[in-house]
Amino acid sequence: AEDLQFCARKLCGAKLWENESGKSWRQSVRQMEYEILLVSQFTLFGEVTNKKHVPDFKASMKTAEATRTYDEFKALVAREYGGEARIKDGVFGAKMAVSLVNDGPVTLVVDSPRHRAEREAGARGEEPDEREAEAKA
Repeated sequence: AEDLQFCARKLCGAKLWENESGKSWRQSVRQMEYEILLVSQFTLFGEVTNKKHVPDFKASMKTAEATRTYDEFKALVAREYGGEARIKDGVFGAKMAVSLVNDGPVTLVVDSPRHRAEREAGARGEEPDEREAEAKA
């Protein structure tokens, strides 16, 4: 829950739009009073690392856990933003066609400090048990 709260706060507070003076990266979704479209990606996490080039979804959350996590995140985003009226989403786990206008060549990752540290350790080639030992030290 702590990781989800952190991500909800970051999502609602991220300065992604320009201000009235045209200065980039100065206004958040909350300040702009925009809507938020949440599209779940929990069950889509996969890798193509095998010789057959077939996606492997072993690292993804199981459906029940992913559904609970997504619902909790949506509630946290709504609470952080001040209500559900501006929070939109689709049907969890459904195949959806989403149309949008992507304004700019930017992709941002919003992740909790714990998951960021795990990802960075993995990028350095450390094994999970090495990371756990380092975290305990």
